[in-house]
Amino acid sequence: MSRRRPGYFWAWLDLYATMLGVITYLFIVAVVQVHPAAKPGVALKAEYLVQLTWPSGARDDLDLHLLMPDDRQLNFREHEVGWCVLDHDDIGTNGVYVDFATGQTRALEHREVATVRALVPGRYVANVHVYRRAEGTDSATLQLPYPARVTLTRLNPRVEELAAVDVPLERTGEQKTAFAFTVAEDGAVAVDLAADVPFIPVR
Repeated sequence: MSRRRPGYFWAWLDLYATMLGVITYLFIVAVVQVHPAAKPGVALKAEYLVQLTWPSGARDDLDLHLLMPDDRQLNFREHEVGWCVLDHDDIGTNGVYVDFATGQTRALEHREVATVRALVPGRYVANVHVYRRAEGTDSATLQLPYPARVTLTRLNPRVEELAAVDVPLERTGEQKTAFAFTVAEDGAVAVDLAADVPFIPVR
C-alpha cells in the first residue's frame, strides 16, 4: 500500500521551484547589467587608457572626468557608461601600501584610470576636478598648488603613449581640461592639447 505525501510537501516543492526560477532570472539580469553592449556589433575590450595621477604625499581628492562623443559623462558617480569604465575612484587618503612581510608601509602614487573598451569614433574630453582639498594635515603632507599628470595610452595593436600633460591645480572646485582626443573610424587618434571644455557641473 503506497503512502500519500502530505499536502505541505507539495506546497514547499512549489515554493522551492518558484524561488529557483526567480534566482535564475535575477542572475541573468545581473550578468546583462554587468556586461552591457556598447553598440550592436562592437566588441568590448580595452583600447585606450586615460590615467590621472598625483603625488603620493598629497591627501587631496582629485577626480578624472571623461566627456564621451554622445555627451554622456564618465566620473565617480557614473563609473560605467556604455563602452567606458572608471576602474577606481581614488579619494586621496587611500594611497598606502602595506608590506606584510616586513610590516612597513609606504605611500603610493594616487591614480584614477578610465578605460575606453571599444573603437567608438568621436571626440572625447578629459578633465580634472579638485573635489576636496585636504584639511588639517601635518607639515609633511604635500599641499596644493601642484601639478597632476594626465596620460592617454593606446593599447592595440601595441602599447603607445599618445599624450602626457601636467595640469597645474590650486584650489577646491577647480576644473581644467587636460586634453581632448578624437578617434577616427580606423582607430587613429588626434590629440588636442589646447582644448578647454569645462563640462563638469561645479557648484
